[in-house]
Amino acid sequence: LPLIFGGDISRVTHLHVESFSPYPGHSFGRLTHLALSSQSQYEKRPSMTEFLYLLEANSYLKELLLDAPGPSLHTSDSRPPIRLPHLRLLSFVTTLTERASAPRVLSHLQLPHHCSIRVHRDMDPSHLDELLPFPFPEDIHRLPTFAVVEKLSLRDDMKLFGEDSVRYSATSRHSGVSTSYRRRGSDTHNMWPEAALNGFLRSLPCSQIRVLS
Repeated sequence: LPLIFGGDISRVTHLHVESFSPYPGHSFGRLTHLALSSQSQYEKRPSMTEFLYLLEANSYLKELLLDAPGPSLHTSDSRPPIRLPHLRLLSFVTTLTERASAPRVLSHLQLPHHCSIRVHRDMDPSHLDELLPFPFPEDIHRLPTFAVVEKLSLRDDMKLFGEDSVRYSATSRHSGVSTSYRRRGSDTHNMWPEAALNGFLRSLPCSQIRVLS
């Protein structure tokens, strides 16, 4: 960012960074809304450590959007999960090549019970995505949003980001999880990966479901 700010713009609460490879080296500490977009086009991207440092410095975050961005998937960080006690919405928009970003990032975060998670993905309808049919960590039961599910919705007629999409959502009174897939091609109803639906349903605690759509 321009030197006119002198590296100190600590009162900023909303930050949207698009097509910008390194993270801004300025003093952010009170962000409530952060959106990082269109960074997957860069070969050299911030490490997981740099990304987590940005989150750790902004514990007031309420909404976080990662749109085809995020840290390099070739880096890792061994510190304990970052606590974001005020986060209420965490959204991922990923391509096929970035499909591992959501579970990687989620594995480094400790989320509050009132946080909702949304993942929107590309899919290849011609074959099953054997590498990652499900966009959440393997240890999904530690996500607080899956503690109780009261409403379950399965829809194949959604318009998300202006595109035809399939969406599964599971919600409780205070939080929820939804995963959606862009439909590619004309015959996706018969060819899209059924493993995604099976993985989603297997993860749900079904005993408290009251509404099924």
